[in-house]
Formats: sequence, C-alpha cells, structure tokens
Amino acid sequence: IMKKVLDMRNVQEYLYPHSVGTMIASLLLGTSLGLEREALRKLGLAAMLHDVGMLFIPAPILSKEKLDPEEYALVQDHCRLGYQFLKENTQLEEEILLPVLQHQERWDGTGYPGGLSGDDIGLHSQIISLADMFDSMTTDRIYRKAFPVSEAYEFIMGDAGQLFNPRLIQAFVSN
Repeated sequence: IMKKVLDMRNVQEYLYPHSVGTMIASLLLGTSLGLEREALRKLGLAAMLHDVGMLFIPAPILSKEKLDPEEYALVQDHCRLGYQFLKENTQLEEEILLPVLQHQERWDGTGYPGGLSGDDIGLHSQIISLADMFDSMTTDRIYRKAFPVSEAYEFIMGDAGQLFNPRLIQAFVSN
C-alpha cells in the first residue's frame, strides 16, 4: 500500500495532494457525524486510497484536457481497478475497500461503476464522494482553475438529494 501511495506522488502531481485533501475533508465530515475512532481510521485510510486505481490509467490520458468517450470510460474504470488491486494485494477489510469502488456513485443513481443510489451506497463511500468533489472543485486542474470555496459550497448545496445525501451536505456545510 505504501508503495502505491508513494507512486501517487510520482505518477501525477495532482493525485497525492488530492488524496490527502479528500482524506482531511472526509475525516472532518466523519467527526461531525459522530463516527467513532475506529470508523474514522477506516474512513481516513479509504479516503487516502480512493483514487489508487488512477495509477493504472496511462499517464498521457490523465494529463489531457479533453477526453474522448473511450478515454473517459477508461478513467471511469479507476474505481474498479483500484478496488481489484487492493482486494488482491492487501488484507484490508471490505469496509476500507468498498469506498474505493463506490466513491463515484451518486445519491440519485447517476454515478458509476454500479449505478447505486441512496443508502445502497455505503456511508463511508458517501462521505468520500462528497469530500472528493469538494477537493476536486477547490483545486486547480489541467482543464480549469480552482473554484472559490464559496462557489464549491453553493454547487454542493445545490446537489442535495441529487448527487449527495442531504444529511451529509447539511453536516458538511455546517462544519
């Protein structure tokens, strides 16, 4: 696991700080929801590893500004690739692995890879999904500048009940 985390720092400049930012936001949200210490440990590890599957996507695709449909489908596969890698090469509990697979699922069922909706998405996956979106929006990307935090909050609040669990959004914004 440590080798892959270190690879995140070397393969793509964005990936490692994004994983750390997602972990911090996830832990803040998990704390505000009253998660116990062990649940927070698992949440933090899952958040740190949520994009490990990106290491299996060719670097030229990750550095492109605009992806064609085939490249976009390959990027979407990072959830499955990361989950599969960790499942086959670690002894991590499913509670840590599941958010790696589910962090792109959306409350209304429009996400991937499984098209899950509502509470069919694990709580840690829901938390990481929200934290992932927030960190992505507030960070400069190849294809756009970072949004101001206030705009990211507005976007996320506007997606209550659609992309994200309204209860989590309320806890996130009040935190």
